[in-house]
Amino acid sequence: IKVNAVAVANGVASSAIPLNVGSNTITTVVTAQDGTTTKTYTITVTRASAIVPTVINLKLFIEGYTSGIAMNSVKTNQGVAGASSQDVEDIVVELWNTVTFTLAATAAALLHIDGTATATFNPSVSGFYYIVIKTSNAIKTCSAAPQSVGAIPANYDFTTAASKAYGNNMIEVNPGLWAFFSGELNNDGNVDNADYGLWESDANNFSSGVFQTDINGDGNVDNADYGIWESNANSFIFAVIPN
Repeated sequence: IKVNAVAVANGVASSAIPLNVGSNTITTVVTAQDGTTTKTYTITVTRASAIVPTVINLKLFIEGYTSGIAMNSVKTNQGVAGASSQDVEDIVVELWNTVTFTLAATAAALLHIDGTATATFNPSVSGFYYIVIKTSNAIKTCSAAPQSVGAIPANYDFTTAASKAYGNNMIEVNPGLWAFFSGELNNDGNVDNADYGLWESDANNFSSGVFQTDINGDGNVDNADYGIWESNANSFIFAVIPN
């Protein structure tokens, strides 16, 4: 017996056969007991390309969590078990179709105190998409323009200018540092009295720990959070998203 021209003892497996991406032909020639008669068997094995997930490296700040040039260690402040002092919160990263403005893909990412977050989309996605960020208590914010994503990791930094967000919809929290507006608690796209009601209820209960209404991320729901909400409610802040 010969497998791809390499002799193999009867009843013994051949050595490993490397497979390239694409079509691979494996030929087995069997010689009869007379030592002359042969029969050839051919099979074709197709190896698919490895699936490379789509990676987007992001940088973004959330207004209420920002302290100086970093964000608060929100998960630690809120007593999340196993959290690192580098962790802020889990965010949702969405890719939106540039024509229909509908959701094409979504991934979770962990936001760190330096504003970095890495979203991994598996299965992979390729093409041009708006990058839309959803957080626990900030206005949903979108990239200013569609971004190219695919096999090569993409990078997008929201923090360097208001114009990095669709509709310039961010606030400057320090000179040259831009952040998402905070105080949006009920996911209706507005900072308004509906959000206030949620904050008020938790504040009246002296809530502490993991609460969406902890707008400044210090672990407590109190008047410090109210001040952030009030400022943005008075400014009629709302989500600016392509549609």
